Amino acid sequence: MKKTGSYLIILMLLIAMCSWLFLRNNKPNEAEQKAFNTPEIEALSAIELKDRQGNFSSLSKEGQEWLLEDRFQVSKITLNDLLYALEHMEVAYAAPSVAIDNVLKQMISNSTKVSLFRDGEEEPYKVFVVGGPNHDQDGTYMIMELDGKAADRPYLVKLPGFKGYITYRFTAIRSHWVGKQFTHVLADEIKRVSLEYFQVDSLQSFDIIKTGNDYTLLNGVNQQNSEDLNLDLLNEYFSGFRNLSFERFLDSIPNQDSIVNHLHFADLSIDLNSGDTKKISIYFKPFPKQENLPLDDGGGMEIIDQDKLYAFDHSNQSFYTIQYYTFGKLFAKADQFNL
Repeated sequence: MKKTGSYLIILMLLIAMCSWLFLRNNKPNEAEQKAFNTPEIEALSAIELKDRQGNFSSLSKEGQEWLLEDRFQVSKITLNDLLYALEHMEVAYAAPSVAIDNVLKQMISNSTKVSLFRDGEEEPYKVFVVGGPNHDQDGTYMIMELDGKAADRPYLVKLPGFKGYITYRFTAIRSHWVGKQFTHVLADEIKRVSLEYFQVDSLQSFDIIKTGNDYTLLNGVNQQNSEDLNLDLLNEYFSGFRNLSFERFLDSIPNQDSIVNHLHFADLSIDLNSGDTKKISIYFKPFPKQENLPLDDGGGMEIIDQDKLYAFDHSNQSFYTIQYYTFGKLFAKADQFNL
């Protein structure tokens, strides 16, 4: 009996020790809970951001280019801000015990969950939640998610050399991620420019074909070659595509069907020597209080915004606003290029 009792005590001790070791080994250590820094930037293949308001953005890397939802060009400025933060941010200190409850409550109402993927893997290798700033607004509270559960405590994270908090760099709002660049090409990279007007100046539509230093202008059935054209104006026109950007990305436009059907201003397309084509359809933009028209009751152009237009990018099937100040130089007329 004594031997049996001894065996039972030893067995219970072994079980207790094994349980303690198991819990100890499976409890995330401090290093795991504060591993927000991500130096392996080049290995990243996708980033997902989801906030408490229901916004969601999925970024994926194709070659050296990042895309939103596999179709939108990502804003380089917004992307670089995020990647720089991921690579360089550092933990300053753990949230003080007296502050943990308040920090977590704020995260429940306003935070962004960040999931990082690498090397094309389907499951994220790192997940953490980005909250708001501390009282001094010189750091951002974050908490790691390990095995689907929040870590023990949040940490204050700072970006060396930067005075402020970095919550905004982890935005999940789609429109903040969409790039605004339309073209960034040199004149010698362009093979053909086509501008077709609708309603207004339709007889001034043209196609200009560039072959080396020679131009051919087509206007309806009329064709003109370099000797009949103002080459300085043509060179200047083709140089106008070097750095063109939209003003703002739009998820939709008010009264879209009416605008598309009644306010079509022009189609502009650029064929590049690389084989790529960029095309936008441009529409007059009513003033905000006039968005629910049908349009023009006959001489109603005074209701049209004189500074901005709508542009539909055929490459990603999305609307933007553009400014006359930026794009107006492209709205040339065929006869402007005559000698």
